[in-house]
Formats: sequence, structure tokens, C-alpha cells
Amino acid sequence: MIAEVAKQMGEYENAQKGNNLPVVVESVPSARQNPVAVNTMLPDLAKERERMAQRRLELMERKMERELAAQKRHSEEQVARLEKLHHEQQKVQQEQHAQLLATIQQQQAMMFDLIKSLAPVHNETQEQAQT
Repeated sequence: MIAEVAKQMGEYENAQKGNNLPVVVESVPSARQNPVAVNTMLPDLAKERERMAQRRLELMERKMERELAAQKRHSEEQVARLEKLHHEQQKVQQEQHAQLLATIQQQQAMMFDLIKSLAPVHNETQEQAQT
């Protein structure tokens, strides 16, 4: 039985190298001669395939988790940049409003001074017109 397993392992290695057609032809008669070996190898092969599939699934899950973590970091960085930009824009807007208010107040003061300076002249002209 050990010799049969060794032979089949050698045939499997040959199949991996590209010589798989003779392996199929040779392995079928040996499988018919020893059905017990086939019955014990098939569950092992199925278990190995299942293990490999599970491993691939785990690797894909890890890859997806890494990608999701990277996307989350990227989106958090973008949110932080947008918040910073928003605060800077608010600060600039507040400064502009303060400057505009100061300019309006200066203009109002100048208009008030101008009105005060013109008021006596206006009163004098009215008095002269009445006399």
C-alpha cells in the first residue's frame, strides 16, 4: 500500500509538470485494483481541498479587511481636511464681516460729521431767506 501511495504521489508530481495524460491512464487501473486505497485517499483529498479553500477564504477576508481599513482611514482624513477647511473659511468670513462693519461705522461717522458741519450753514441760509 505504501508503494502504491508513493507511485500515485510520483504520478501526481508528473501531472503537475505537464505529463498528466499518462498519469490518468495509469492511475485508473491501479484504482480499480485497490478500491480501499481510493476510498481512503478521496476523503483525504476532499479534506485537503476544503482546507485549501478555507485558507483562500481567510486570506481574501484579511485582504478585504485591510482594504476597508485603508478606505476608512482615507475617508476620515478627508473629513478632517474638510472640517479644517470649513473652520478656516468661517474665520476668514468673520474677519471680512468685521472689516465691513468697521468700514460702515466709519462711513456713518463721516456722514454724521458732514451733516453736523452742514447744519449750521443750512440754518443760516434759511434765516437769511426768511428775513
